[in-house]
Amino acid sequence: MPDLLLIRVKQKHGFMDGKGKVVIPPTYPWASDFSEGFAFVGHYDPDGRKNRDTGGIQQLWGYIDSKGRPITRVHFHVARPFSGGFAAVYVGKKCGYINARGEYLLEPQFDGGFEFSEGLATVVLGNKRRAIDTTGRTVFEIAASHLGACQEGLLFCEIKRKWSYLDRAGNAAFHLTCSASGGYCEGLASVLIKGKIGYIDKKGTIAIPPQFGQAGDFSEGLAWVEFLPGGKRDWDKPQVWGYVNKKGEKAFPTVFKMAYGFSEGLAAVNVKS
Repeated sequence: MPDLLLIRVKQKHGFMDGKGKVVIPPTYPWASDFSEGFAFVGHYDPDGRKNRDTGGIQQLWGYIDSKGRPITRVHFHVARPFSGGFAAVYVGKKCGYINARGEYLLEPQFDGGFEFSEGLATVVLGNKRRAIDTTGRTVFEIAASHLGACQEGLLFCEIKRKWSYLDRAGNAAFHLTCSASGGYCEGLASVLIKGKIGYIDKKGTIAIPPQFGQAGDFSEGLAWVEFLPGGKRDWDKPQVWGYVNKKGEKAFPTVFKMAYGFSEGLAAVNVKS
């Protein structure tokens, strides 16, 4: 069944189905989109306690199912979408994970945590990054500045400004000379080299030379990119966006003010006026 659609009426959030029927009335001050059958919804702290960082009334979060039934109390300080059957949640400044019944897989104990992907999630403990599996077991731990999500069996990793990709066991698959790298989608990953973005294959070989100002992941065989006419960025001129195939060729001649990824054969674009 498709996820419900988020609606907002008179500053309150609720959900409707694909036919426009309101399924969950708009009663929440804040709400997220549904993911894996659950959404997180927010309320002000009933005791009026303030957020230490913003000074405003603290927002607290909980989760509901597709019928609007709560699966957790509204008490999390930060909530994240469900992925791989679990969601990262924060109590105070510590992160843990809950399952679809609202039970803890791991009690809040980490300095940060990210979504599960391909059965692994990255958590932060001081200057270390740890990959955990869906049982909560530590698969590997590494002293790194960044450790990406597992995508197509590889995780990007930065240690002292040096970039590499690790396999699921934490072993180095290959090393890179670049300023940043991204996750794999459809066999290619973006890399930033000398201020421009290109793509590498799963052996770390350049597949599309760095030439774009900005670029997204591949989806349905195409990636959105910001073209740099003349090879240089000129902030006095409008940005030029479009799509490339996996050879780096323009997918079609039309360019846009902005472009987004393809999904189910369609992509959102901003057309030049």
